[in-house]
Amino acid sequence: MSQPQQIAPRPNRVDQALSGWLWLSSGAVVQGLVTIGALAVLARLLSPGDFGAVSAGMLVVTFASNVSQVLVGPALIQHPRLRTEHVETGFAIALAGGVVLFGLLWLIGPMAAMELHASDLSPVLRALAGILPLQGAGAVADALLRRDLAFRSVARIRIASYAIGYGGVGITVALLGGGLWALVAANLSQAALNTTLLLRRRPHSKRIRVSRPALRDLMSFGAGLCIGKIGNYFATEGDYLVTVKWLGVYALGLYERAYQLMAMPAILVGQVLDDVLFPAIAQIQTESERVARAYRRVAAAVALFALPLSALVLILAPDIVNVLLGPKWGDVVLPFRILAIGTLFRTSYKVSDSLTRALGAVYRRAWREWMYATLVIGGAIIGQNWGLPGVAAAVLFALLANYLLTAQLGTHLVPLRWIDYFGAHAPGVRLALVVAIPAVVIATITRTVLQLPSPIVLGATLLGTALVAMPVVLISADWLLGPDGTWLMREGVAFLLRTRKKGADGNGEGLPQRGPGVYVEFVGLPGAGKSVASRRVADSLRHMGLTVTEPTYHMDHVLRPAGRRVLKAWYALRGLFNELREAAFWSKVLWLSGQPTIGRLVAEVMNWFYLMTTVRSETAERGIHLFDQGLCQAIWSIAYEASYAEITSRESLARLAQLLPAQSVIVLVEASLPTIGGRLQLRPGLASRVERDMAAGLSVTGFARAMGAMARTESAIARLAKSGRITLVRLHNDADGDLPEEAEKLADVLRRLSGASDEPAAAAAEAVLR
Repeated sequence: MSQPQQIAPRPNRVDQALSGWLWLSSGAVVQGLVTIGALAVLARLLSPGDFGAVSAGMLVVTFASNVSQVLVGPALIQHPRLRTEHVETGFAIALAGGVVLFGLLWLIGPMAAMELHASDLSPVLRALAGILPLQGAGAVADALLRRDLAFRSVARIRIASYAIGYGGVGITVALLGGGLWALVAANLSQAALNTTLLLRRRPHSKRIRVSRPALRDLMSFGAGLCIGKIGNYFATEGDYLVTVKWLGVYALGLYERAYQLMAMPAILVGQVLDDVLFPAIAQIQTESERVARAYRRVAAAVALFALPLSALVLILAPDIVNVLLGPKWGDVVLPFRILAIGTLFRTSYKVSDSLTRALGAVYRRAWREWMYATLVIGGAIIGQNWGLPGVAAAVLFALLANYLLTAQLGTHLVPLRWIDYFGAHAPGVRLALVVAIPAVVIATITRTVLQLPSPIVLGATLLGTALVAMPVVLISADWLLGPDGTWLMREGVAFLLRTRKKGADGNGEGLPQRGPGVYVEFVGLPGAGKSVASRRVADSLRHMGLTVTEPTYHMDHVLRPAGRRVLKAWYALRGLFNELREAAFWSKVLWLSGQPTIGRLVAEVMNWFYLMTTVRSETAERGIHLFDQGLCQAIWSIAYEASYAEITSRESLARLAQLLPAQSVIVLVEASLPTIGGRLQLRPGLASRVERDMAAGLSVTGFARAMGAMARTESAIARLAKSGRITLVRLHNDADGDLPEEAEKLADVLRRLSGASDEPAAAAAEAVLR
C-alpha cells in the first residue's frame, strides 16, 4: 500500500490564506513580544560588545546554514509531485550538510576570527557551529509542514522554541553571570528545541539514502535558489560584515540593535507573508490573473502596515530605544531612525521574493540578489567613513533599490502594471499621514513641553494616536483604505465570523475531529477486490475497538433483492427532493453524460442520489464508514458507457468536493488484468457490466471500456487529492496472500485519522507505513 498523496480537507483559498496569516501573525506577535521582553532584559545584563561578538559568530553560521538547507526546504515545498524519495534524499542532504559544515567551521574558526578582526571570536564560532546539524535534522520536517500549509503548527513551534529556548535559557544564563555565553546558549537551545518540536509534529522517513532522480529534481530548483540565497545573505548581512571589520565588535553590537529594532516588525510580518504566500501561490501558479490580484492586494496590505509604522518610529525612536534597551544604548537612536524609513522596502521585497520563488523564477531573482548585495557592501564600505549613521544611510539606499528590482520582476511575471502596483500603496501613504499628525503633536507636548519620562511619552502617544486615527478610519474607510484594503478588511472580518461560528459548532479548524465520521471509499475495477478489502479492513478496525459501519456492503450483500431495490429507491428520492438545487445540477450532469439508453440513465441517476443520501446520513455520525461502492466508484459507473466527460469536468469535481465529508479517504484497489479476469470468471452470476460483456463475447470491448472509465476516474480522484480535498491511498491486491497485511496497514492509518491521534492525515499515515 502506498502512502497518501495529500493531507485531509482544506478550506477555500481565501480562508486558507487568511487562516495561515491569522495563525502565523498571532505567532509573530507573540514571538515579537517575547523578543522584546528578552531583548529588554538581556540589553540591561549584557554589553554591546557581548552582542557584537555573538552576532559576528552568527554571521558565519548563517552563511553555512543557507548553503546546507537551501537545496532542501524550498524545493520540497515547491515540487508539484513530491515522493518519498524526495523526502529521504532531502533529509540526507540536509543532515550531511549540517554535519560537514559543523566540522568545517570548527577547523576554520580561528581564521574567520582573524579575518573579522575579532580575536576572541574563535571559541564562540565553534560553539555556535553546533546549530548547523541541529537545523539540518529538522529542515525536512519544517518544509513538509509549510508544504501542508500547517501554519498553526509552525507558529506554535516558533513561539515555543524562541520563548523557552532563546528567552528562557538566555536570560537564565545571563543572570548567572554567563556574559556572552548566555547568547550562545540561547541560540543553541532555540535550534535544538525547534528541531525537536518539528520532528515530533511532522514525522517523516529518517532513512538516509540519495536517489539520483530525486536529487536532480531538488537540485534543478534549489541550485538557482542557492545562488540567489547566497546573494541575499551578503545583502542582509553585508552591512554587519563591514561594521565588524572596519568599526569593531562594539560598533556591531550597537548597529545590530538598531537594525533589529527596525527589522523586527518587518521580518516577522514579512516572514509570515512569505510562509503563507510561497506555498499558496505555488498551488495556483498557473492562474496568472489570480496570482496578480493576490500580489496587488498583499502589496497594499504591506503598505497599510509599514508606512504608518515608519511614521511612528521616526517620531518615537528615542523613547523606544530608552524603554527597550536602556540609557546606555543612546547611540542606537540615529541609525535606528534612518533605517526605519526603509520598513516598507524591507517588508515588501519579501512579498515579491515569495512570488518569484512560487513561480519558479529563481534564476532571474538571483542576479537581483547579487546586485542588492553589491549595493549593501559597497555602500556600507563608503558609509563607514561617517560611522554607524553612514552605514545605515547606505543600507537604506540599497533597500530602496532592491525593493524596485524585485517589484519590477514581480510585475513582469504577472499581468500587473507599474501604475497598479504603486497605486496599491496610496492607501498606506494616506493612513501614514493620518497617524503621523496626531503622533507628532502628542509626542512633542509630552516629551518637550511636559518633559515626561520615555515610557509615558511612548504610551501616551500610541494611545492618543489610536483614539484620533480610529474614528477617521471608520468614517472614511473606503477612501482611506482603498479597494484592496477594504476587501482585505471585509474578508478578514467575514473569515473571523466564520471561524467563530465553526468554533461554536465544534467544527473549528484545528479542533479534534470528533463530529462527522471518516468516509472511506474503495474504488477499483470489478474483480479488483474492493468488497473483500473493505471487509478485511472493517474486521481489523473492529478488533481495535473502533466504531465501524459498512452501509453499501450491507445493502448489496445482506439485504434481499426486493428490499434492496425499495430501500435504494427511497434513498434516491430523498436525495432528489431534499436539496432541489443540488439535485438539478447533478441531474443535468448525468443527462449530459450521454448514456446509451434511458434505462441506463435512470439507473445511474438513482444510484448517484442513493449514494449521496447514504454518504451524508452515515458520515454524520462518529466512526469509520467503509463504502465498497461510493461516489467516486459511481463516476466510473457513469463513465463506463458515457459519450461525454461532463461527470469529470472542473465544475462537477468542485461540486463533488462539497459533497464529500470533512475527512475523506479514497482507497484505489489495484490488480493486474489477468488477475481481475480470473476472479471474474470464478465469480457467480453476472453482477457487473464487464462480466456481462465477457459473457457476450465482448471481453476486449468490456475491458477497454472499463480501463478507459477507470483512467478518467483516477484522474478525477488525483485532482481532488492535489487540491487537498481528500486523502488518496493505493492498495495493491494482486496476490490474495498480500491482502491481510495491506488491510492491517490501512486499518492502522484509519484508526489514527478517526480522532485517536492529533496528527494530520498524511503525517499519521506516513508514521504508520514507515
